[in-house]
Amino acid sequence: MQFFGYSGSIKGVSSHMKVAKQHDITITVLTNIADVDAEELAITGLYDTLGISDKGVSVSPKHDVKPGHLGRYVGFYESGEGQKVNMT
Repeated sequence: MQFFGYSGSIKGVSSHMKVAKQHDITITVLTNIADVDAEELAITGLYDTLGISDKGVSVSPKHDVKPGHLGRYVGFYESGEGQKVNMT
């Protein structure tokens, strides 16, 4: 089965979305509880919905990135909550 997803988090808040396009299913988990694995909850919900019992399959595929592709993201970023990151 192929699917894709996206995660995001800041202190005490996390989210994850998984899309199984060939099954026309999207699962989204939003939580404001610290240290909750939102991706694991999304995967469990997706697998349960589709009746898949084997979660031993890698669910976070790696993608090759072409040289220079990530250069447009280089810079300093600051969230509205005050988190700061310098991408190099």
